[in-house]
Amino acid sequence: MSKVKFTDLPLSATFNFQGTTYTKTSPILASSADGGQRMVPRSALVECEADLAANPTPQTANKLDALMVTKAFEEFYGACLDHLSEAGIPDENTLRVSIRQERDKFMAVIMGPLKG
Repeated sequence: MSKVKFTDLPLSATFNFQGTTYTKTSPILASSADGGQRMVPRSALVECEADLAANPTPQTANKLDALMVTKAFEEFYGACLDHLSEAGIPDENTLRVSIRQERDKFMAVIMGPLKG
């Protein structure tokens, strides 16, 4: 077993932290075998198999997740606009502008990790 920072583990890696075995499920969350979840500080030292410590890939996993979220959100956004058109709301254009502004805020947060 090797010690590595939690942030350096790839998603789905199994590791030990404070006497419990977990699986990394997000950049800050881990799940235990009993189904419980726990936030793990990014800087926490965890124990893992030596090959995971030697070959960390968190940035690739984070970028892949951001791309999947972006695609799913764009599909959701498009469906919302379709439903808005079908609803025949009197002030539809004002509502579309507001929804677009909120979409842009969301995308700025998601796209941040892709730029870094």
